Amino acid sequence: MSIIYENLDINNILLDVEITSKKRALERAALMFENNIKVARSVIFDGFFDREKLGSTALGSGVAVPHARLASIKKPILGFIRFAKPLFYDTPDGEPVKLMMFLISPEKEPQNHLEPLAELARVMSDASLRERLFQASTPEELKNVFKSSC
Repeated sequence: MSIIYENLDINNILLDVEITSKKRALERAALMFENNIKVARSVIFDGFFDREKLGSTALGSGVAVPHARLASIKKPILGFIRFAKPLFYDTPDGEPVKLMMFLISPEKEPQNHLEPLAELARVMSDASLRERLFQASTPEELKNVFKSSC
């Protein structure tokens, strides 16, 4: 079973969200995680924002993968947002972002960060998978797209 499927809770999936900027997207994700994993949104937002300062986490093809390593996290936690309208995000191909996968992982366990990040990059580069993510109508349906992604 895929790392993504195992670590993506349906409560951390938002579909067709109205967002107007990269900052607002990171804030919305931080709020989503705060509500579901009980870590302060400011801590999560700062983790994402600090990583973005090092360089954009956009992969291209309409996908970005903001990620952070936090001391308060015990295992990798994933989230997903699909935007109602594409979002400018400083992408390598100049295309706006339509899908964002978020990764929060333990600060002191680099392997628990690198393995999910590598799988995210590999899986999200698949055009047919991205299309199925656009077609999913519920968080459960979207999560199941990742079940067969390995």
